[in-house]
Amino acid sequence: MKKKTKRDVLFLCQYFYPENNSSATLPFDTACKLAEAGFAVSALCGRPKEYASEQNVPARETTQGVKIHRLRYLQADRKSRLGRLTNFFSFTLHVFLHLHEVCAHRLVIVYSNPPVLPLAAAITNRCFGTKFIFVVYDVYPEIALQLGSIRKHGVIDRGMNYINRQVYRRASAVVALSEEMRQALFMLHPELESDRIAVLPNWAHESGADRSRSAGEILTVGYFGNLGVAQDVDTLLAAMEQLRSDKRIRFLIVGHGSSFELVQQRAKQLPNVHIERFLTGDKLEQALSLCDCCVVSLREGLRGLCMPSKYYSYLQAGTAIVSIMEPDCELSREVEAQNLGAAVAPGDVEGLCAALRTMAEQLPAVHSAGARAAALYRARYQRDQTLDRYTALVRSVLEDT
Repeated sequence: MKKKTKRDVLFLCQYFYPENNSSATLPFDTACKLAEAGFAVSALCGRPKEYASEQNVPARETTQGVKIHRLRYLQADRKSRLGRLTNFFSFTLHVFLHLHEVCAHRLVIVYSNPPVLPLAAAITNRCFGTKFIFVVYDVYPEIALQLGSIRKHGVIDRGMNYINRQVYRRASAVVALSEEMRQALFMLHPELESDRIAVLPNWAHESGADRSRSAGEILTVGYFGNLGVAQDVDTLLAAMEQLRSDKRIRFLIVGHGSSFELVQQRAKQLPNVHIERFLTGDKLEQALSLCDCCVVSLREGLRGLCMPSKYYSYLQAGTAIVSIMEPDCELSREVEAQNLGAAVAPGDVEGLCAALRTMAEQLPAVHSAGARAAALYRARYQRDQTLDRYTALVRSVLEDT
C-alpha cells in the first residue's frame, strides 16, 4: 500500500479565522503567508464564539489556501478562573482526540494559549517524530504565579513545569515576542539552547489606512484590547477619576476581559470617559483614528513574560504611546528612546496624570510623537517583515531532517 504523503504545516491553536482577536488573526496571517509561499497548510482550532460576529461557520473549510478543521468544545464564561480552566482543558482534550490529524503533518506550529496545548505537539513529536515550533505569547506558569492565580509548587505549577520540560526539550524552535522574553525563556529553561529561540515580534492586523487627526484642543486618550488580570487597570481608573474635571482630556476605552465590567461601572460617573465593547475592522480603525495617544499596560512583575499586542496597532495607527509598565522593561525603554510619548511605572497615578496633563498642553508634540510611532512601525514591525522571517524559519526546520 502506498504511504500517504504528509501535509507540510499544521497550526494548532484555540482561536483562528474568522475570529478577530489577536490570538486568532496572528496565526491566520502566518498560515496564509505560508500557503502563499507554497506550503500545504492546515489548521486545527476551536469553533468561534466570543470573538467572531459569525459563529455559524462550517466545521471544515478551506480559505486562502488554508485547510481548517474547527473543533466543538465546552466554552464556559471566561470571566472566572474556573471558566478559563474549563475552556483550556476542554479544547485540549478535543485536540488529543484528533492526534491522528496532528501527526499527519511534517511540522506543527503550536501556541501557548491555552498553556496545556503544547503538550499535544510534544507527544506527537515523541511518538511519531512530528516536528513543532512553539510560539510563546505568554510565559506559563510564571505569569500565573506573578498574578497570584496559582500557588508556587502547587498542582498546577508542578504540572505546567512538567509540560514545559517536555515542550522546550523537544521543540525544533521556540518563538519569543521580544528580546526580553527570549532572555527570560533562556534563564527559566536550562533544557532550551539559545540558538533554538527566535525573536519574532507580533504585528498589527488592521489595514493601516492613513487617517488624518483633527487639530482639536482636546487630548483623546485611548485604551484598546484586554482588560484582564495582567493589565494595570487600577492605575488607569484612578487617573481617569483624578482627571474627571480636566476638560482638555477625555478617554476612549474599547475592550473586553474580566475587568471590563469593573471599568464600565466606575466610569459611569465620569463625564470624560466613553466606553465601547470589543471592536474590529473599520470600526476599530475609526476609533483609533480619534485618539491622540494610546495606553499599553502590564502589572508589575510581568516583564519578559508577555507583550501587549495592541502596541503594534497603536504604532501603525500613528498614535503617541503611554506605557504603564515597569520602567526598565523593553517596551518602555523603546517609548522613551524613540520619543514616542510617556512611560510611567505601574501604580504611579500622579505620574500618569502629570504626563497626560503635559501632553494636553503640547498637542502638536503629541502628534509628532505619533508620526514617529508610525515610522517606527514601518521600519521595524511591519507584518510582511515578520511573516517573511516566519517563512524562513519554517523552511529551515522542514529542511533540517
